[in-house]
Amino acid sequence: MSALNLGEIVATTLRNRDPSLADNITNDNWLLSTLQDKGHFKPATGGRTLVEPIAYAENSSAKFYDGYETFTITEQADQIDAAEYDWKQLGGFAMISGAEQIKNSGKFAALNLIKSRMNVLEMTLKNDAGTSIYSDGTGTSGKEFGGLQLLIADDPTAAGTVGGIDQAANAFWRNQTNVVSGSALTSSNIRLYELDVAGLSSRQGSPGHPRCRLRGVYRL
Repeated sequence: MSALNLGEIVATTLRNRDPSLADNITNDNWLLSTLQDKGHFKPATGGRTLVEPIAYAENSSAKFYDGYETFTITEQADQIDAAEYDWKQLGGFAMISGAEQIKNSGKFAALNLIKSRMNVLEMTLKNDAGTSIYSDGTGTSGKEFGGLQLLIADDPTAAGTVGGIDQAANAFWRNQTNVVSGSALTSSNIRLYELDVAGLSSRQGSPGHPRCRLRGVYRL
């Protein structure tokens, strides 16, 4: 006898369903994950803008001396300023209808539908943030993060403002592009390039280029 509608097996047997939602959305997002894993996310709870104070010039009165030598007391030039950044927002929404909520309830909810949709939103936001962190901040009419393409200029001596500070006019605010002996990049010297630029990008690196933590990422 042919089945009236679904058939005996379908009418009497449930599917073997995995109790968890498999993630086929999230990309590698290596940089975003690394920053998070290394504890480089700094929470902010408010404020009109995000301001990072910077000590950028030395005190010129410092000197070696012997006994009762005198010091020439002169007014010091400005030594402290701040970089300032606007807030950037990334968001989305997940919804559920009344009918969906009723159907996806109690023992009949194999997976919680609204929580699953929230998980999908979170995966999507991570992908968008992971992409934007490499950007120059001009995407979506300037609403994106100012990422690596903004922080690391191909020519740091050229015009460009980061955090309100002109990198062309302020050498301490330029990212490093130094290479070893001007040689072409190869598999045999890339490690030397990396070590050389990493040294210049540290706060204990080249005295002509003190680095602050906001621009300490280096370019190979």
